[in-house]
Amino acid sequence: FIEGRIAGAGAPAVETAQGIRLPLAGPVGQAGQSVVYGIRPEHIDLAADGVAAEVVVVEPTGSETQLVARIGGRDVIALFRERHQLTPGQIVGLRPRAALAHVFDKAGGQRL
Repeated sequence: FIEGRIAGAGAPAVETAQGIRLPLAGPVGQAGQSVVYGIRPEHIDLAADGVAAEVVVVEPTGSETQLVARIGGRDVIALFRERHQLTPGQIVGLRPRAALAHVFDKAGGQRL
């Protein structure tokens, strides 16, 4: 879960206090509204054009690889079915699948 605000311009997104834009599949809520962006670890992909993230921990678990990465000072977890050669300290691009993201009103907790 990552806190931010509904972006007022450009493609639909949630923007964090650090200026990181997390994609949305379509318009949600009101521009400037405080929200919480939620995405499951298996719904994040490695992508050159993704959000810059620093690799913190790489945990191969057999058929999957679990990754802990830091985005804007916040740790996120990604889960990959395939093997990747990643090392702590490396900067990678992570792209949440916008259609599978969930957005919640920060004040009331309702899903938008």
